[in-house]
Amino acid sequence: MATRIKLPHPGILLELNSKEFNKTFEKYMSLCTSKTLPEALNTKAAYIIHAAGEGTKLADKGEIRKWVRSKDGQNWIGSLFGREIMMKYVRGKSMPASRKEATKRIIAARIASVGYIKAGWTRPLGAMRRAGRVKIKNIKGAKQRKGQILGTAVPAKISKRTFRPTATFTNAAGAQKNSDRTTHGSKYSQADAARAFGEPALGKAFAKERASMKVYIERKLQEAARKTGAA
Repeated sequence: MATRIKLPHPGILLELNSKEFNKTFEKYMSLCTSKTLPEALNTKAAYIIHAAGEGTKLADKGEIRKWVRSKDGQNWIGSLFGREIMMKYVRGKSMPASRKEATKRIIAARIASVGYIKAGWTRPLGAMRRAGRVKIKNIKGAKQRKGQILGTAVPAKISKRTFRPTATFTNAAGAQKNSDRTTHGSKYSQADAARAFGEPALGKAFAKERASMKVYIERKLQEAARKTGAA
């Protein structure tokens, strides 16, 4: 099963827990009679993506407000006045008329992006959810802006015309242009945040789904043993 998260530099993919996960998945498939290989792969991928999304932390809104209103934050805002670069940091289409207005709009812009890394899971989840025909709720706090593509997915499919026995998904939230830059008052660049929060969440999601399969395998083996009178 090819399940991946995209790291800060475009084109670089990191596979997490794939060896042990694949070994468990093969055992799971040998005992699972209710799903085809593509169905099982896409279903597992959907559950992994959802768990990774739920486990990806949101930025602290209180810390955002605190820094922007601090002396350093206010000095930074003051340095932006009268310059076109101000529009890069505020919400809206017009230049702020005052420091107070600028502060409010910068805070609004930063808070609007707190779920940026989480949003990278939404598109892959939708694709795998449809392909696996599995009912899973949306990821809490994950909102992808209109026209923004932060993740991709290629579901497994085996048919007369297609042989693709892998389910691949990518969270590219930390791989966008200039994502390695740290903005004023931020502890992490978007690329660093993907490493710090997205990657561990994905690792835990793999472990959770692997543990679920091991429970299923053990139950099936016990059922088989009882049927043969060995238990």
